[in-house]
Amino acid sequence: MNIYELYIKKEIAELESLALNMNNALAYLYLGVMYYEGYGIEVNLNKAIEYFKKSYNNDQNPKAGYYIGWMNEMGVSVQADLEKANYYYYISFEGLLEEATNDTYSAYLLSVFYFEGLGSIEKDYVEAFNWCEKAALEGLHSAQLFLAFFNREGIFIEKNDDLAFYWYEEASKSETPNTIYNLGLCYQNGLGTEVNDSAAFNQFLKAGNKKHLNAQADLGRYYFYGIGTTKDAVQGLFWYQTAAERGHSYAQYSLGYFYEYGIEVEESLDNAYYWYNEAAKNNYAPAMQSLAFFYEYGYGTETNLEAAFEIYKEAAELGYPASMYSLAECYRYGVFVNEDLQEAIKWYEKAKDNNFPKAFLTLGYFYEEGIGYKKNLKMALDYYEKAAMLNDSIAATNLAYLYAEGVGTEKSIEKAVYWYEEASKQENARAQNNLGYIYEMGQYGEPNIEKGLEYYEKAANNGFIIAQSNLGVIYEHGKMGYIDYEKALYWYEKAAQGGYATAQHNLGQLYAYGKGTEANYEEAINWYLKAHEQKYTSATVSLGYMYDSGLGVDTDYEKALYYYEIAAERGDEVGQHNLAYMYDKGNGVSIDYEKAVYWYKSAAEQGYSKSQLNLGLKYELGEGVEKDYQKAFEFYEKSAIQGNSSAQANLAYLYENGLGTEKDYHKAMNWYLKAAKDENERAENNIGYIYECGLGVDVNLEEAVKWYLKAAEHGNAIAQCNLAYFYENGTTIDIDDEKAFYWFNESAKNGNSSALYNLGRLYEHGIGVEQDYKAALSYYEKAADYKNSMAINNVGLFYELGYGVDINLEVAFKWYKEAAYLGYSVAEYNLALCYAYGKFVEVDSKIAFMWYEKSAKQGYASAEYQLYKCYRDGFGVKENQDKANYWLNESAKQNYQSAVDEIEKNKVVR
Repeated sequence: MNIYELYIKKEIAELESLALNMNNALAYLYLGVMYYEGYGIEVNLNKAIEYFKKSYNNDQNPKAGYYIGWMNEMGVSVQADLEKANYYYYISFEGLLEEATNDTYSAYLLSVFYFEGLGSIEKDYVEAFNWCEKAALEGLHSAQLFLAFFNREGIFIEKNDDLAFYWYEEASKSETPNTIYNLGLCYQNGLGTEVNDSAAFNQFLKAGNKKHLNAQADLGRYYFYGIGTTKDAVQGLFWYQTAAERGHSYAQYSLGYFYEYGIEVEESLDNAYYWYNEAAKNNYAPAMQSLAFFYEYGYGTETNLEAAFEIYKEAAELGYPASMYSLAECYRYGVFVNEDLQEAIKWYEKAKDNNFPKAFLTLGYFYEEGIGYKKNLKMALDYYEKAAMLNDSIAATNLAYLYAEGVGTEKSIEKAVYWYEEASKQENARAQNNLGYIYEMGQYGEPNIEKGLEYYEKAANNGFIIAQSNLGVIYEHGKMGYIDYEKALYWYEKAAQGGYATAQHNLGQLYAYGKGTEANYEEAINWYLKAHEQKYTSATVSLGYMYDSGLGVDTDYEKALYYYEIAAERGDEVGQHNLAYMYDKGNGVSIDYEKAVYWYKSAAEQGYSKSQLNLGLKYELGEGVEKDYQKAFEFYEKSAIQGNSSAQANLAYLYENGLGTEKDYHKAMNWYLKAAKDENERAENNIGYIYECGLGVDVNLEEAVKWYLKAAEHGNAIAQCNLAYFYENGTTIDIDDEKAFYWFNESAKNGNSSALYNLGRLYEHGIGVEQDYKAALSYYEKAADYKNSMAINNVGLFYELGYGVDINLEVAFKWYKEAAYLGYSVAEYNLALCYAYGKFVEVDSKIAFMWYEKSAKQGYASAEYQLYKCYRDGFGVKENQDKANYWLNESAKQNYQSAVDEIEKNKVVR
């Protein structure tokens, strides 16, 4: 057997004997090749180099000369020296050329020379292929491996995967690590054979055990993810670690990734940094990208923006798309460098040209918003679609949105749903939320709350705060067919804690009204404040309301006004309405009807029904504007159409009385009935009045009683009083003094002045109750002992009238005065009467007016009514019809019978 045959047959002992004992240069050569390839022995580059040197030094063997050239080119055991490498390649080439015809290994090396163009030899794929094929056919596994490569890549010959597989399989019979590994790659990638992960794993395991570095890294991946074998993270990590410690960049990067995210290992940014750094030393671009990211954000190391920028740049220049994108971001946002949008766009474009999805996404956004380019929605759509096709879920969501809204393209809910669903499959929460909205609102067929809920829940569970808030809305408002305040509270709280202002406000509402939890005004205010700080105007309004109403805080009109003004200036109709109401009623400010009208009008123009109602009232009363029943009618009608029962009742009143429109009892009744469906007590009372008076209908006292009873049961004091009259007088019903007393009493409980008067009258005359002046006086005197000003006043009345006691005008006056100085409005009123009519004192119209005014300012209806008369008639004050009307209206607001009667009589206000 010659030395080549000993090599082929792996006769290592005989070769070593020839080399060591006989200093045989050829034996040294093939021993070097065996150690280099791991052919029949474990790979050992140090041994291989030693034997190559001995072979060459012995007889300048050209095959050994090739390996000496390779050592110098690659810097293996010597300083890299390309000039010296080329020298050895050059002097070896002639020798190889002479030997190649009869020497298989020389033929193989010659093919390498021609393929790589080593030394001064020009590349020649024809010669390379021919010499390679010759050596392969003669059974040299290295040549077979090389020939497989020719067939796989289609170099010089037509690409032929089947032949490539054949030659890989032939070469693998040599059992060298590299040939085994390459056969594994065939099974992995389905080259010339079916994909077979199990077969690939077996080949990688063989090669890995023979210390093939790539095979060891691949073994890590196969074990770690259970590819072609049972998943075994421990074995996976073992092989990754083995390859990483030997300098394999992918394995080092993988370990870094595992440590960064705590995958099958304890999370450690320090370890992640270490392995990313090791891989980056080999210019492994993915690791460089991660390392730069660590420097940018200070993960596992101190923040170093300069290092981050430089590494991004190096990786980008190596052609790594993710780093091109990151470098673009640096230029865009000025990370270590000055902001430079054009330089950013240059790198975004480079990343885009390398099909990096986020680059398409960002450039699409730039075109959509006109950043760095002229706004071009068609280009935006095109770029979003390209990114979406590359599985970028954000781009798919943006694309879906453009289709849903018809921006830059024809509106297509079908396409929007398609792309939202594609993004949803990638757990894009925004897409899931938007799908939920489409299904909830019925934009893609009939409304489907169940499907909407399904997508909202997916998005909510992925942390999307808008979806969490939307779930809260569904449960709060019973959109699933049932209300569940506890679930609403749960989802609002999640979204609120995530900083979503809408949810913060809604959560505050639940706490304020005790829905799903106990009422907690302090907690409500806390969430309102958080939302207000984000300029969420509804929360600003709610804060104003809390201070306005004294809920959870002391009533503070100044603060209420502050918040309402902010909301109103932002255009919030509720804030505008509430602000108007404060000016209307003088809460915390002087009454200013003009300002009230201004803000009511602002809210009314936005369609806010309450403001339309109140604006109508201002026009009806002529407060802050010139009285204009047509305008009043217009705004009442707008509010009434929206279902506001008070506006419906007011509109009906205008039709009933022909104010601002032609009198039309039929339409009046129609609107009263609409309001009555909402149990509007005033409408019910007025329907009773229409039947009682026969306005547009036949007089029907039975119907009148029915409607008065409805209104009375709903608490309408006028109706209660009217009903009491019906029972007292036996109008269409049997006289029933007890029921009359009951309803006067109920009306009195509601503060109706006529009812209070009539209730006293019933005691006075013993109607429905046994007459008992002394008992009445006894109770008044007992109350007077406790400084009850009303009782003190009535004691005075009894002394004045002689009810249960001898008349004593001096004592009566004393009681009136005592009660008046206690600030009791009725006593002030009675004292005014004394001065007005000369009871116990001389007539003094100015003092009478003063006491009327004091009483009226406390809201005593009788005094307000008398003050109206003073202004009307110029008694004790200059005549002033506007003020007269004002005080008449104030009295009527309390349903003071005289004032109400005066209004009914003169149709001044209603």
